[in-house]
Amino acid sequence: MITQTLHQNWTLDMPGMGKLPAAVPGSVYADLLAAGKLEDPFWRDNEDKALALMENDFLYTASFVTQAGCWTAPTRCCALRAWTPWRTSA
Repeated sequence: MITQTLHQNWTLDMPGMGKLPAAVPGSVYADLLAAGKLEDPFWRDNEDKALALMENDFLYTASFVTQAGCWTAPTRCCALRAWTPWRTSA
């Protein structure tokens, strides 16, 4: 089986903030802190601001090119997985 790692080139998109670089696996909090869009949630009353941000929807995206041979032969199978430590709801 051919495998491909998809841990690079991720972005986090939130309405009003645009696309930010993201790390997967990771978290919304970590990505917003790294981009300077969130103040330290452990300082004074910043926790309330951080919690308010979680009322928004976030979208993680990545673009990639499949490795050679992944989709060419009908007898081959290619598993593309992105490990996500969070649970998504529909």
